[in-house]
Amino acid sequence: MRFLLDENIPKRASVALRSEGHDVVRVQETPLHGAGDEAVWNHAARDQRIFVTADLDFPLREPVPPGMLLIRGFERVSVTTFASILTDTIRSRGDDLHGHLVVLSPGRVRFRKL
Repeated sequence: MRFLLDENIPKRASVALRSEGHDVVRVQETPLHGAGDEAVWNHAARDQRIFVTADLDFPLREPVPPGMLLIRGFERVSVTTFASILTDTIRSRGDDLHGHLVVLSPGRVRFRKL
């Protein structure tokens, strides 16, 4: 799967996803570093990448990326634990990410159509 990780997602998450064979780009690795939310959102849509963020104020309008993972409540767990939960969720529910806004929080996964 193809992912774009927002600046607020730990680097360890990208390492974990890449080790699972996913195509992962971090915003920090692109000219989008420091860009506004709309530019990042549009890039995810244009590049057909599932967007992963902990930010609540993304536009959620056309064009939309193939999916979005919204990360909530992980500030109370280690980065290693977060990366493990993220990869486990994608491994088990990855096909369900397309076309959905998925809210991932410790112990809970919620889906909503994009």
